[in-house]
Amino acid sequence: MDAYEVVAKCYNENNYEPLNDYLSEDCVYRSQWVFDEMRGRDKIVKHLIAKSETIAKHNAYPKAKIVRIISPQPQQAVAVSQGSAEIKTLVLLTTEEDKIKSIDICILVYLLMKTSSACLF
Repeated sequence: MDAYEVVAKCYNENNYEPLNDYLSEDCVYRSQWVFDEMRGRDKIVKHLIAKSETIAKHNAYPKAKIVRIISPQPQQAVAVSQGSAEIKTLVLLTTEEDKIKSIDICILVYLLMKTSSACLF
């Protein structure tokens, strides 16, 4: 299983423990939903497990699928929806030697535009 398949499976099963085997020890986790980045496999997995417990408590399970971003530099991502079929987040990965070096959780721009009175040009 490659890194994107593992991450999508973790989201779909709401179980992030399998990431232990795929994250580098010095992995970095950045999220546009959170101000501070997290460093270190153990800290990241602990955070995601706590998050999964909250998700289960509120019965707010996400759905994830692997997508391909078409851009000047095409790449894969994990698209995540929660509460509706609308994709709200993209998960981007950087890998090195079969390990995930960084996880970037990105809010989709159209979501920001729908919830903000500001206009983007």
